[in-house]
Amino acid sequence: MMRIVASVALASCIAAGPACAVQRYVANSLGTLGGDYVQGNAINDRGEVAGSASRSDYKVRAFLHDGSTMRDLGTLDGDSSFGYAINALGHVTGASGNGLSTVRAFLYASGVMTGLDIFPGRETQAYAINASGQIAGGVVALPGPYHAFIYSGGLAVDLGTLGGSDSAAYGLNSFGDVVGAADVQLPGQTAKHAFIFTGGKMRDLGTLGGPWSYAFAVNDIGWVTGQSVTADGYERAFLHTGSSMVDLGDFGGRSSIGLAIDVKGQVVGRAAVTTLTPDENPWRAFVYSDGRMRDINGLVDSGLDGAVLYVANGINERGQIVANGCKGLTCRAYRLDPLADPLPPPIPGVPTLSGFALLAMAALVVAGAHVRRPR
Repeated sequence: MMRIVASVALASCIAAGPACAVQRYVANSLGTLGGDYVQGNAINDRGEVAGSASRSDYKVRAFLHDGSTMRDLGTLDGDSSFGYAINALGHVTGASGNGLSTVRAFLYASGVMTGLDIFPGRETQAYAINASGQIAGGVVALPGPYHAFIYSGGLAVDLGTLGGSDSAAYGLNSFGDVVGAADVQLPGQTAKHAFIFTGGKMRDLGTLGGPWSYAFAVNDIGWVTGQSVTADGYERAFLHTGSSMVDLGDFGGRSSIGLAIDVKGQVVGRAAVTTLTPDENPWRAFVYSDGRMRDINGLVDSGLDGAVLYVANGINERGQIVANGCKGLTCRAYRLDPLADPLPPPIPGVPTLSGFALLAMAALVVAGAHVRRPR
């Protein structure tokens, strides 16, 4: 389905000509829980956001923003909690603890935070959740290895590794495919490689030429984004489309990281810049689409009020992005809503395409398209 949608969009772009412009946004601050620091980590298709924020008493709490209000989700048995992911139903998952007691994964649903005692007596972190209620994350036995897991229907499955001792899961799609990073035993060394766990098997996604890579998100056609070190030592965001890993580049600072991906293959994350004033953050939020990485700050028409976006952590299928920015020492989370740009008026003497002609062009582009989920 994605290829058909993309093909229709391409035909529309060709027909529109100058109207086929880069997407622009308006920023909406999500507010606070009383403190100076807010971080949005994930967004669902309803525009609801999960993340973490400081309170006036300096404690950090997981939050759910329902579009109008930021709600403190509380904790399990400690002082702090962290919201990492949200699904289509508005259920939030993350971890709660106080640094002294065991950190436990939680599920927040129907107004209640419940501890997920997935592996009793062991520390757990839940980094991803899908609409089916499947949860992915990491579990550790102290002392002992850290392993990726998927939890579904009350049953937890240890995903193992790629031959080494440790692994962790960071992303999950609607089909239960899990991505993360796992130790792989290479001649003379142990390295960490991005993986996708699908069909009951963990597959090594390789690297961009260096010794390590991490996968942080996967979309519903199996495309993966994350970060890998290159052969020359740079740390770069990547897009893996099923067969190969592509370097997405940076903004001159030799480092970038892909943190979320939508079904169209748009990637968001952060990238380092080179030109800074002493008080500037070296990172900028980016969106990668149409083969190009763009600084999101230059695409926002209003709503930032002087803040600089340093990372984008999530994107939904409506094109909304959750990004984080700071102005001085005050940091906020923002939901970036795409602006619908109207078509420009016709240029005298230049013929335009009718709606029927546009549909015909789209049909020609779509003809013969093969729809499948790459692995």
